[in-house]
Amino acid sequence: MAPKNQPCLIGFYHYISGGFWVLSDPPVNYEHRWRGWNTTVAEQKSDYENLQNLLTSMCFTLYNKKEDIVVWQKAKDNSCYLKLPKETYPPKCEAFSTYPRTYDLLHLDGFFSAENHRCEMKYVLLEMDRILRLGGHAIIRESTYFVDVVATIGKGMRWMYW
Repeated sequence: MAPKNQPCLIGFYHYISGGFWVLSDPPVNYEHRWRGWNTTVAEQKSDYENLQNLLTSMCFTLYNKKEDIVVWQKAKDNSCYLKLPKETYPPKCEAFSTYPRTYDLLHLDGFFSAENHRCEMKYVLLEMDRILRLGGHAIIRESTYFVDVVATIGKGMRWMYW
């Protein structure tokens, strides 16, 4: 258990994996762009190296770097966490008193029918897509109208459905 008032990490990485992270800002191309940021080349280089170290510790690998854009890829499995020395683990927060997989499941019939006045379905589905990407599943229990709309939007996001 982490001491009170100390930053800690909640281990969502056990459930979320895969994907890319794109950076198109400093300090990517620090050798050529450092002047506009009122810093030195050494400061920008240090920032970039610190960012690379952080992403590596979070199981990201450099996928591609071209001019001002760099892309890191998150491994689909999180086996690299097992390779980290125990002393490098951040303190973990005390677990909630719920079954751990509860975060992956939302048991709610008629969500879109009940909440369509508060949020646009496409944004909810986009967030679901981000979370469920690479092997996730969703079961939609809804009225026929909303199931058809979800199927249409899901087809655009390349979801498979039966």
